[in-house]
Amino acid sequence: MHIDKTHECHPSGSIGCGAGTAHSCLVMISNITWYPGILEITVDTCGFAPQALGHFTFHDDSGHNIRFFSAPQFVNCQHCENSESCQVTGQYTSNWTFDASQTPQNGIYYDIWVSLYWDCTTRDCSSILYASQDVHYRNIVN
Repeated sequence: MHIDKTHECHPSGSIGCGAGTAHSCLVMISNITWYPGILEITVDTCGFAPQALGHFTFHDDSGHNIRFFSAPQFVNCQHCENSESCQVTGQYTSNWTFDASQTPQNGIYYDIWVSLYWDCTTRDCSSILYASQDVHYRNIVN
C-alpha cells in the first residue's frame, strides 16, 4: 500500500545520513522478486520503520526502463499525521505494478535505484523531514 504525495504534505529527505549527521546510512534493498508486470521489493532499514520511497527507477540490460515515480511517496502506513501504530519496523515489502512487457527475463541483469526515507523528525511547512539514503541494487533475474 502506498499513499501519493499531496499538495499539503510530502516527505522530504533533507536530513540525510552518514558523516556529520545523527543518522547512520544503514538501509538497503534486501530482496527483489519479479512477476509479470509486478516488482516486489523488500527494503531493510536496520530497525527503523521505512516511511517513504522516492526516485524509484529500474533498468535492465535488455533496455527496459520504468520510472515508478520521482517525488517521494509515503509507504508503510505513514502519512502527514505520522501514524506509527501500523508501521512495520526493519524489513518492509511492497509491490509495484507496471506494463508486463517490460518485465526483465531470466538471466538478464537489472539495476534498481530508490531513495529510502525513515525516522521522521519534524514537520517543516508542507514537508515532513526524514533521514534518507539513495540506494542502488544490481542483480540478475533468476
